[in-house]
Amino acid sequence: MKKIILFTLIVLSVLSCKSKKNYSGCQNHFFPNIYNGEMFSLEYPEGWEVDDSEWHGEDSLQNELQILPPIPTTYNRKVAIADLPCWVHCVKRYLHIPVKTAKEAAELSKAFTPNNPNNGFIGIVEEVDSLVIDGKPTYLIIYAYRDEENNDTIINKQYNTILPKSHTIFMFNSNFSIKDDGTGEEIGNKIIKSIKFKTE
Repeated sequence: MKKIILFTLIVLSVLSCKSKKNYSGCQNHFFPNIYNGEMFSLEYPEGWEVDDSEWHGEDSLQNELQILPPIPTTYNRKVAIADLPCWVHCVKRYLHIPVKTAKEAAELSKAFTPNNPNNGFIGIVEEVDSLVIDGKPTYLIIYAYRDEENNDTIINKQYNTILPKSHTIFMFNSNFSIKDDGTGEEIGNKIIKSIKFKTE
């Protein structure tokens, strides 16, 4: 029962964020920096960093890219996430099976997503179909994870985008604390909205 009440509160909190029109502090985050990768580009705020140490080249089966805010030298992501505005995690996967729609891509993504409650997984808050990123079909899944160590809940907005011709799936993840005042969510939205593909 406690978990059901918690999940209901999370759903209401996430949905209420959609009605916010003013995001405290967001106007102070400018996006003068451009990541120019081999498959896509994106804009990110001043002072933030790109970690492409897990990007192994366009032909690799899986690549990962992180867009990170200024991080203290004692940084530990699990501990610090509640104190950061957000962080963006980009994943690219090639598939050997044809995927025709973003919803199909999202279903495959769910299979890769850890869903063990013992590891903090709470559930899927919402799913939204028929979105686009730079004109490419996109399906949104909003996950919730519990961070017991910090008595916090982390919201993961995962945009599953498909390039049908090459059977390539991108998962653009924006992560922020449920305690976020709207700033972190908006920064993540703006980063992902700025994505421009260089293929197909």
